[in-house]
Formats: sequence, structure tokens, C-alpha cells
Amino acid sequence: MDIRIKSRELIAGHLLLLLIAGSPGRTQSPVHIFGLEESIQVGLTNATEILKGQNTVEQSGAQLLYAYGQYLPNLAFAGSYNYSGGNTLLTIAPVMATFDRSAYYYQLTSNVNIYSGQYNMANLKASVLNKKSAELTLKWARQQVALDIIQSFLQVMLDKQLLRIQEENLGFSVKREEQITALTQVGRLTMVDLYQQQAQTSQDQAALSNAKNKLRTDKILFLNKLRLNAKDSLDTYDFAELPLDDQAQAEKYDNEQFLVTQALNNRLDLRAYKLNVEAAGWNIKKYQSGYLPKISFELGAFNNGLYYDYLYYEGKEQLPASQNNIAFQLSHQIYGLGGINLSWNIFDNNFTKSNVINAKALLSDAQIDYRDQQLQIITDTRQAFGDYKNDLQLIQTADKGVVAAGKAFEAMQGRYTQGSASFIDVVTTQINLLTAKQSQIESIISLMLEKKTLDYLIGSNY
Repeated sequence: MDIRIKSRELIAGHLLLLLIAGSPGRTQSPVHIFGLEESIQVGLTNATEILKGQNTVEQSGAQLLYAYGQYLPNLAFAGSYNYSGGNTLLTIAPVMATFDRSAYYYQLTSNVNIYSGQYNMANLKASVLNKKSAELTLKWARQQVALDIIQSFLQVMLDKQLLRIQEENLGFSVKREEQITALTQVGRLTMVDLYQQQAQTSQDQAALSNAKNKLRTDKILFLNKLRLNAKDSLDTYDFAELPLDDQAQAEKYDNEQFLVTQALNNRLDLRAYKLNVEAAGWNIKKYQSGYLPKISFELGAFNNGLYYDYLYYEGKEQLPASQNNIAFQLSHQIYGLGGINLSWNIFDNNFTKSNVINAKALLSDAQIDYRDQQLQIITDTRQAFGDYKNDLQLIQTADKGVVAAGKAFEAMQGRYTQGSASFIDVVTTQINLLTAKQSQIESIISLMLEKKTLDYLIGSNY
């Protein structure tokens, strides 16, 4: 097949796709373009970790409300109504009696703890600390989600940049293929060069296709993190690009020990771990209260009412001339009771002892977790600092590499056109230029991410 015919077919195919895409008869859905801040807000609103964290805070709040309530007196009401009738043996006579009666009873009692062996105080202290820990954990979860969104956003941004580089690289190959085709027709180059270039163009087209698919995949993953409607077309959403930032910030990120100190002082998750240790200590005191006596004060009001419809024995009506009605009985036949109660479990089958042992083990676990988190923060901060410094060095190297590779490619292109360089030489310089540009943009995006990561690691984004 004639190479010119093949080229015309490719160009015609591209033009047809463009005409179809731009046809006024096609209805296109409006594209929502997400900026970084909007993406973060959407992620924070929809993230599973945030929704569950909010539930945890509510649960800890309910536990705190219960702990406060133990200092207040309770109030309980109980009442009953009983109907009885028929024949029965009056044992005091003894004679058979026939009766029909209604009995009423109610009580109103209140009890307040005077001394609970420090259980209530320790439980309240632990509940307050648990509530604060849950709130800090939720805030830290929000920071983690935000950082994850930023990372995914920058990944999509990187994919777009790499896609442009691949498109530019393919443009070089397509243009050179057209030049080689023309030079082959006039006999200045051999068909071998043309076949090699066609193979290179094909590889570059495949690389471009892979770059497009990588962008598509990362957009899918990002939209999944935002928990947007999965039924919508991918073309419904797009993401704005941030200005590239390849500058060092020595005043903020250049002192490793300062960054570590900032992280240990500011990290919300570490503060939450510390609160967990304190809460575990109060839980020990809570369970140790089982060794001590409990004292409570109780007040109560009680009432009994009884009303007979009839009462016969020995064949005669035995009811008095008049009975107090039920309303009178319930309002006047009241008696009260007040007292102080003391209880003390001298031996509770080791129930208290086992609770104390478990609480001490949980305290030890909390202390271990706190120390491990300290070490993890130090490790993460130092690693991020090293990555930041490394990215700065890579950017400097990549900048020089892009300049050098660009000049080498231009020079080799000219030499190849003049016939003083081989096809392998020119393709090698093209690949070097492609690699240099990819390394440059990857280093820049990586530096932008490391700056954001350091901000979150040292707590400066709170």
C-alpha cells in the first residue's frame, strides 16, 4: 500500500471524529470542573471515614451524658390496679365470705448516690476524655481524607501533563514519518528508515493510548473517593489544574528537627492517643471502686387504696355505712419513707479484681500505642523531609536534562535530515527528551505533594 494513501486515511479518520464530536446535532452534558478546594469539600462531606467518625463522636457524647446523669437523683413511679371477687374463706372468723373489690397502689421513689467508691467520678473523667479523643480523631480523619484527595487530584494533574508530553512526542514521530516518506520517494532515504519510523510511530501511539487510559483510570478512582454518582459519564466531570510550583521554601521546610518537633507538638492523632492513655488510667480507678462501699440516700411516697362493691358473710351485708372513695384514698392515704443505704461487697467472686486487671492491661496497650504513634510520626516526618529534599534535587537535574535533551534532539534532527546521523541516533535523542520531560513533571508534582504532606504531618493545616 502506498504510504501517502495510508497517511491520508489516518488524517481523514481524525477529521471525521472531530466533525462528529463537534456536530451541533449532538447533545453534550455540561461538564462540572472541580477545583482542588471543592474536591476536598466534597470528599470531606461524603467520605465514609468522616461519616463513621461523626457517629463515634455522637456515641461518646451519649456516654458522657450518661456519666453526668449518675450525679443526679433518679425519679421512678410504679402503680398497679387489681380486681378480685367471689367466695373465699375468712381465716380470722373462719366463715365464708362473698365479695367484689378493687385495689389500687402506687409509689414514687427517688434515689441519689452519696458515695460510689469514686466510680461515678472516674467514669465521668474517662467519658470526658473519650469524647475529646473522639473529636480529635474525627478532625485527624478529616485531615487524612483531605490529604488523600489532594494526592489523587495531583495524580490526575500529573496524568494530564504526561498525556500532553506523549501527544507532543507522537507529533514529533508523525512529522518525521511524513518527512521520511517524502525523502524516500525521492531516493534520499531507504525504505528501512521508513519502516523503522513507522514502528516508532506505532510505539508512540501505543504510549499515548496508555497515557489516556491511565488518566481515565485515575479519574475513576478519584470520583470514587469523592463518592459521586457512578452512573454519570466520565465526561460529566473534569478537574482544574493547579499552577506548577517547583520552588523551595527554606523558611518552612528546611529544618528537619524543627519539623519533627512541630509534628510531635501539633498532631491531633497523637493528642488523641494521649487522651486515650489518660482515660485508661481513670478506668482503672473506676473498676477499683468495686473494693469500696457505696452509700445512697432514698426517699419515697407510697399509697394503698381498697374499695368494695359488696361484702357478704353469714348471709348479711358487712360493708360499713360509707367508704372513702378512690380519689380520696389515693390523695390522703399516703405515707413516706426516707433512708440511707450502705452496701459493700466484701467478696464478689473476683469480679472487681478481674476488671482491674483488664483495665491495667488496656492502659498498657494505650501507652504502647502512644509510643508507637510518636515513633511513626517521627519516621513519617523525616521520610517526607527526605522526599522533599530529593524532589528539589531531581527538579534541578531534570531542568538541566530537559534543556540538554531538547538541544540534542534539535541538533540530531537537523543532522539526520542532512544524512549525517542515523535513524537510531535521532530516535535515541527523542526518547531522551521524552524521558527528561516526564522526569521533570513527575518531580514537580511530587514536590507539590510533599509540601502538602509536610503541612499535614506537622499539623500546620489545622
